[in-house]
Amino acid sequence: MKVNLVAVAKNESRYIQEWLDYHQKLGFNEIIIYDNSGNGDLKSHDNITVYDAPGDRIQLQAYQDSLSKMTYGQWNLYCDVDEFLNIGNLSVQEFLKPYQGADVVKLNWVVYGDNEQLEYEDKPVRERFLKPAQLNCVYNDTVKVPENCHTKYFYCHKYKPTMLDIHTAHVEGGIVINTKGQRVADSPVQDLCLDRGFVQHYITKSCREWCERRLNTKDACGNVVADFDTLKKWYFNLCQRTPEKEKIIDDYIRRLEKCDEPVSSKRSRNKLSHK
Repeated sequence: MKVNLVAVAKNESRYIQEWLDYHQKLGFNEIIIYDNSGNGDLKSHDNITVYDAPGDRIQLQAYQDSLSKMTYGQWNLYCDVDEFLNIGNLSVQEFLKPYQGADVVKLNWVVYGDNEQLEYEDKPVRERFLKPAQLNCVYNDTVKVPENCHTKYFYCHKYKPTMLDIHTAHVEGGIVINTKGQRVADSPVQDLCLDRGFVQHYITKSCREWCERRLNTKDACGNVVADFDTLKKWYFNLCQRTPEKEKIIDDYIRRLEKCDEPVSSKRSRNKLSHK
């Protein structure tokens, strides 16, 4: 059984080696990275293949490109560099063995906030953030879905899905299951199911890292996500509000507003609910 891991990476030099080492130990045959950094730092080697990220809707187009390279019966897991597959002591082949009749296996997130950390520390992410947020936590409150009900997925290539999405592959007429093996809806969310496996999602990391990743970027599809005030509110939906964090975030926003970066001016006029 061939099982690949597919991700889009942008300016992930602090984190990507830990992520690669961790997932290589799970037995993925190949790790495919679409590099959106533009600096050429990531290189193909061993079982790691690096492509330049395509197009404007970068993540979705990268996923579609990976689909065109799949062979019949191959499995792909689609997740990001801030997401770690947790399947206990199983290899990915052992994990997928009970699901051979399925087209899509959906895994819930388990989301982590800042764990009261203000600044980046040069240690592995999975050692820095040990306490997950509450299982019913909400980050983006315009979506009004508990964060851990969002999904990432394994897709088995038997036929082309009607659309390969960031949170699920839409396979009209196909079999979509959760990790219990139960049939579930072909949608980006599902009821919480942590049996056998889930994805640990380090959505904020420290307060400073959240500012660097979330305040000065677009989302995975190239959209401006929301204005600064909304993004700040979402952060404190998930993380405890303190004066120290308020100052870090407000200082960072002021620096962005003073510069000529087009993203900051667009943010003040755009409020999109897509994560």
